[in-house]
Amino acid sequence: MQEAMQETELKGKCADCGQALSADALGKSGDVSPCPECGSHKREFHLIARTGLRLREAVRWKLKDPARSGKRKFKLEGFVGSEPRKSKDDFVYKERHIDRESDRYRELVRDEDGTVIRDVDEPLSEHIGRGSAKFAKGDPARQR
Repeated sequence: MQEAMQETELKGKCADCGQALSADALGKSGDVSPCPECGSHKREFHLIARTGLRLREAVRWKLKDPARSGKRKFKLEGFVGSEPRKSKDDFVYKERHIDRESDRYRELVRDEDGTVIRDVDEPLSEHIGRGSAKFAKGDPARQR
């Protein structure tokens, strides 16, 4: 996963004497104030653009049990790494381990600054009502 960063900066100076000019003295089209040093109306502009790329990584794994089928055919599942968070349009660090043989669900979610958003360690059989385990609207089991 990646995130692009970009920053631009406009610098200007008098084309005759080289005096650095403030944004106000650079002027808008047709409205150029004279250089405070030499009085010239000629300007030289430099547009500085910086760009970068931030890479993020993640690993997802599954260990299959040949004796099982369907959604529960994996006895172990895991995820470690950065993942996009839709609610805030940023990224979170996530560790998730699902162990069906030991009936364990472990999930740790942190902001990029390290603040813990969610920390769960519970029996997998009790892990209901979140993510794909949410009840559909109108489902009578939702009323529990």
